[in-house]
Amino acid sequence: MKKLLFTLAIAFLSATSVFAQKTDETQRRIDSLQHVVNQLSENMEKTEEATLLDKIWKERAKYFNISYVNQELQFKELENTKLKSQFGVAISKGRTYYLHKKPILKMIKFGIDWTQFDINYVKYSELEEGNINNNTGDSEESKEVDLALGTHQVDVGMHFGLSLTVNPVSHLKVSGYYRFAPSASIIILDSEVSAEFVPFSVFGGAIAYKAISFGIEARTGSATYSSISFNETDESDVENMEDTNDIMNSLFNQEDNKLKTVSTRFYISFRF
Repeated sequence: MKKLLFTLAIAFLSATSVFAQKTDETQRRIDSLQHVVNQLSENMEKTEEATLLDKIWKERAKYFNISYVNQELQFKELENTKLKSQFGVAISKGRTYYLHKKPILKMIKFGIDWTQFDINYVKYSELEEGNINNNTGDSEESKEVDLALGTHQVDVGMHFGLSLTVNPVSHLKVSGYYRFAPSASIIILDSEVSAEFVPFSVFGGAIAYKAISFGIEARTGSATYSSISFNETDESDVENMEDTNDIMNSLFNQEDNKLKTVSTRFYISFRF
């Protein structure tokens, strides 16, 4: 009887030990499986976050802008004399190169903007004239400026500058920037054609959601334009001239005008 009880006890202890070992092994497998699941879930979250960041930042780094331009052309040597735009439009294309891969505080990035080309066209219509001092006498005269309505200006150049972009939520982004814009500028004033290099400064900001962005920017630049116009000269006078320089001087007239361009541009931008 004692032997039977002893045998049963040994068998019970062995079964209990085997069951405990199997339970521990099962728990270890469950823990290992849970660890794998957690790791996969973490990897998926990182992948989804990286994909979202690419869609917000990398895939929206390029831009193409179409702008409505409100512009003034100021004659710095003629006090309060300026031309106002009747119609203006601009197009530009560029890219933002961000200076760091991960956003600061998960929402801020600094970048360098490079606008490969910027074309700005304006047709002027309204002339405002101011009083001009005549230094040769004691009296002050009001001189008329012989400028035709419908004067045109075309500026072609590039932009380089710094930008700050904030992504507060989802695909919404708010940006501000300053750009230096060296440009070739051509102005037609009635029969005169003026051309000059102008170093424009551009300040602006925009609000973007996914591929669509709306923005506003201020643009200003000054330069001394060299204008060339045709003189009305009798053919007989030209024929009597022997010197080539005299002939050219009689046919063409060259003047220098200090002009300042001030414009505000409202634009819609397509980011891709």
